[in-house]
Amino acid sequence: MKLPMETVMKLPIQDRRYFIQKHNEEQEGLRARYERRNGNQIQDGEAINAYARLEQQNLKNRRGG
Repeated sequence: MKLPMETVMKLPIQDRRYFIQKHNEEQEGLRARYERRNGNQIQDGEAINAYARLEQQNLKNRRGG
């Protein structure tokens, strides 16, 4: 966004929302380009947690417990 946080906080609310929304859109675009370029999909926290639970259950089953 290239604005100091102090400046952003002094802006009227409608302007602050605009700049924050613009920043978020730019970041999402950068993230999407990164994923396309690298062929990666960033997993959200819920998917990672589900995978971890599954792996832990698999370990328990292998150990017989």
